[in-house]
Amino acid sequence: MRFYEQLNQYMKAVNCTAKELCTVSGISAAALSRYRSGERTLDIHSETFEQLCSALETLALKRAAGEFIAGALLYLLHQGI
Repeated sequence: MRFYEQLNQYMKAVNCTAKELCTVSGISAAALSRYRSGERTLDIHSETFEQLCSALETLALKRAAGEFIAGALLYLLHQGI
């Protein structure tokens, strides 16, 4: 699988928008668009690659925490607490 395909797949799995990823990573929208289209690729040892990975991790954890909290609240509501 190519880098841009993997990036798009991770973004879909995390359910994040390009705007969110740019905001969290500090990468410009133009650069991210080029990475997502395959127009540009990244060296896995680059700072930009680290920024993207870190941002995806941050967003994934944020989403997972939100889903966990929502699930816990629903459970408590069903228990009448």
